[in-house]
Parts: sequence; C-alpha cells; structure tokens
Amino acid sequence: MALSEGTVSILKACHPVLLANREAIGSTFYKLLFQDHPETQNMFNLSHLRTDEDGKPGTQMLSLSDSVICFAKYCDQLEHLGQLVERVANKHVSFGVRSEHYPIVGGVLLQALEDVLGKGIFNEEVKGAVAEGYFFLADIFIAKEE
Repeated sequence: MALSEGTVSILKACHPVLLANREAIGSTFYKLLFQDHPETQNMFNLSHLRTDEDGKPGTQMLSLSDSVICFAKYCDQLEHLGQLVERVANKHVSFGVRSEHYPIVGGVLLQALEDVLGKGIFNEEVKGAVAEGYFFLADIFIAKEE
C-alpha cells in the first residue's frame, strides 16, 4: 500500500518548514513525550537527550527530527529510506520498542508539530497527511522489528 497523492504532496510541501524548525521539533517532542508518558524514559539513553551549553538539542532529539524531515522529503521514494529504517528498527529492537508504542509516539509527534508550527501551518489537512504518513512508516517499522 502506498500513500495517497494528496498526502505525498502535503508531506513534500512540509519539508522546508520542518527543516527550518528541526531543533524545536525534536526538543518539543521529547518534552511532551516524557511529560505525558514518563514510563518511556527508560527506553532512551538520556545523555543523548540533554541540551548542550549553547542550547543545541541532544543527538536523539535531532535524530527524531531528521527522521521526520527525511520521510517528508522521500515519502514517495521509499528506496531512499532503507538505511534509516534499518538503523532505527535496530535501535528500537535493542531498546524494547513494541507496536503499542507507535500510537503514543504518533500522538505526541502530532502535538509537537502543532505546538512548534502553529495551527496556521499545521492545520487539519496537514495534520491528517502527517498522521497518514506517520502510521504508514510505523507499519514499516513494526513489520521490520517483529
């Protein structure tokens, strides 16, 4: 199954704005995740989530943002996502990520994007496309991780 043409178009249009908000997306996501789901903290190397002395987000925060940005750019060229999927799936397995975690992460991601981008940009149409794209990619990860 593939993403709808409308979703692909919206995700690709989002790429520049996601790239411009890379740091804020990652830091907002993890702030919300740990605030709303503190039980997930044990799944992460917390040293990778620390902001440095210059205020730059930790490597895990940027990794999440980079994955979202990469998917927006290549959502219609999945062959470009192979290395990303392999790397993330291997990490997920090693940290005990299960299929039931994906809806939690998806909900937090949507909220983080709305918080960072605002409802003017992250309107219902964009939110729907991002949700479709996220769960499409989540299904790929789940199949790879099982």
